[in-house]
Amino acid sequence: INNVPIPDWDLFETGSIYRPMQGKIYRAVGVETQRGCPYTCTYCNSPSNNVIYNNEVNRIFHRKKSIKRIKDELDFLVKKYNPELIYFVVDTFLAMSNREFDEFKEMYMDYKIPFWMNTRAETITEHRASGLEDMNMLRTSIGLEHGNFDYRKKYLRRQVSDEVQIRAFE
Repeated sequence: INNVPIPDWDLFETGSIYRPMQGKIYRAVGVETQRGCPYTCTYCNSPSNNVIYNNEVNRIFHRKKSIKRIKDELDFLVKKYNPELIYFVVDTFLAMSNREFDEFKEMYMDYKIPFWMNTRAETITEHRASGLEDMNMLRTSIGLEHGNFDYRKKYLRRQVSDEVQIRAFE
């Protein structure tokens, strides 16, 4: 994943990098920090990708780019497109250890470009919420999938409690 070419949108019309977000139009670029997801929710394609990938190459599909690679991509994209918003194109952006999060935060503090990301409620802690604010996070999307814990647990394979989800939003 660290050797995939950095996206270059020059073949698209200039206006294609503009995105609406929260009532404003931003010049935005997407940055992929990971591929796949380590979770096994029944409604998602990532678990089946993990099975297929494991059968083919004896590894899981979920892979992470190095901080150095992410920095190289950001340097290129920021210089070339001068984005006003970064969209982290990741199933679960915070599917990382605290050490990885802190390393990412330290690197991203050089940019502080507002960003949007997707994550899961159980990946949010006070430490991470504070760090996301320091990095200038504009928006996050957190999937709830269903309001009934028993249904989430039995059918969706989402073990996260109502309390954890409520706390993440707080």
